[in-house]
Amino acid sequence: MGIICQLAGWITINYAISRLESTKVSIALLSQTVTTGLLAVVLLGEELSVVEIIGSVIVLAGIAITFLKPKVVA
Repeated sequence: MGIICQLAGWITINYAISRLESTKVSIALLSQTVTTGLLAVVLLGEELSVVEIIGSVIVLAGIAITFLKPKVVA
């Protein structure tokens, strides 16, 4: 199962890198921790602490700012 998950993740990341800017892909990969936390809540019945929720919101806000900010033309 681990090999399948790792292979699927690797293929997905490589596909994203070929379609998007590498800087945006690397920043979007920060969302893995948020997704992992949400999956732990749904699948394993884990509880997130307030600090973890605040951290997740900060990470998602940072990703949103990166993707929504206008490009500076030099």
